[in-house]
Amino acid sequence: MRQVRELIALAMLAVSSYTDIREKCIYLFPVVICTAGAVALTVTSSFFSSVTEAGEVLLRELLSPAATGILLIIVVKAGKAHIGEGDGYLTAALWMILGIRTGIYSVIAGLFILLAASSVILISGRRRVHRLIPFAPFILAGYLSVLIYEIYRENL
Repeated sequence: MRQVRELIALAMLAVSSYTDIREKCIYLFPVVICTAGAVALTVTSSFFSSVTEAGEVLLRELLSPAATGILLIIVVKAGKAHIGEGDGYLTAALWMILGIRTGIYSVIAGLFILLAASSVILISGRRRVHRLIPFAPFILAGYLSVLIYEIYRENL
């Protein structure tokens, strides 16, 4: 089931990255569809586990990421638009699909990749300081780096 959720997250991030680059927005429909599919997988798998594990699975993989994602969306809406609202929804959905740990690692890795890329862009003089850079492709790159690291760690 974990691999299916990883594929769902990968598809959601790929579509969101494409639309963020091309149209400078993230459509909520693919994000909602992917999140609903992952939630349905989690709920279905919890029904097939024991009664004591079902509550823990739902709390660990649904309720905690949902609460954290809602807090992130509130912070994004209250902020001064340094991160887009679609990026907040995308990050919250990623946390619900993958879990908080993997989602946060992906966002942090994406922020480091974004730091390197924006430094290169600023040094080269190709963009001015206050131009917007799409964030979804960097979340995708961060998720891919976390995924590669986890595959590498399992094969050791």
